[in-house]
Amino acid sequence: MGVHLYDESPSGPIEQHTRLTPARALVQAGIPCVVWAEDALSFVHFVPTGLFTFQILVPDELLEHATDTITSTLPCYRRAPVPEGYQHWVELRIFNPLQPPCFPNAIPLVTSDNQNVPEHIIVHPASFWSFNMHDLSKTTALSPAYHSDDSTIRFPALHAFIDSMITTILEPPGGLHMRSKTLETRLRTFLGYLFTYTPAMRAEPPLLPDGSLEPGLKGVYEGIGEENRPYFMSLIRGPSDWAYHAAKRREILHKLE
Repeated sequence: MGVHLYDESPSGPIEQHTRLTPARALVQAGIPCVVWAEDALSFVHFVPTGLFTFQILVPDELLEHATDTITSTLPCYRRAPVPEGYQHWVELRIFNPLQPPCFPNAIPLVTSDNQNVPEHIIVHPASFWSFNMHDLSKTTALSPAYHSDDSTIRFPALHAFIDSMITTILEPPGGLHMRSKTLETRLRTFLGYLFTYTPAMRAEPPLLPDGSLEPGLKGVYEGIGEENRPYFMSLIRGPSDWAYHAAKRREILHKLE
């Protein structure tokens, strides 16, 4: 069975509008936010993935306010305890018997009314993902937006999405001692999805005869931070040894200072 590629979101208008209910609540309250994870992969990058926990980024200083806005606007939601609220976003027992959450500073929400809204939400402080909420060049919108009130909701632009994930893999937000194997594995999976399904990145072969990148991939490569480009290339050429690329990233950042 072959890979089915899409030139539009595999998620239809009703599914998109339903899933984006929490984001609309924040936008209507004037709270900046960026839809993340599987919903971003599917809605704007055309990846045919399942939609699980709805994840959204907000400015760090508005984390509590954003969470309260969702629970007051959508009273079916309540703050969820660990590990219930994180579902599968906890460390595998084989790596840490305590199974801490992958996102120590995020706020998980859960609802029993999952017919009309996502069952689980994780509200993230944007700094965890090294994501600049105020740089509009790092975000994009639905195209098309089937509902006018979804048109102002923001999603990570392709280069910014990749840049953030690579940074999070190579520079664990809690420090090297807090490196999460589960998070790293999920993000590598997301990157693999983008290379396989996203129109700008799915060219075969990815390298031209002279060894240079295919134009679509080159555009993405040039959009990410210089410190993350070696790891990006390793995802194409292989292998992507974590220790080597974490050290390489720091070396490049030191030279850029």
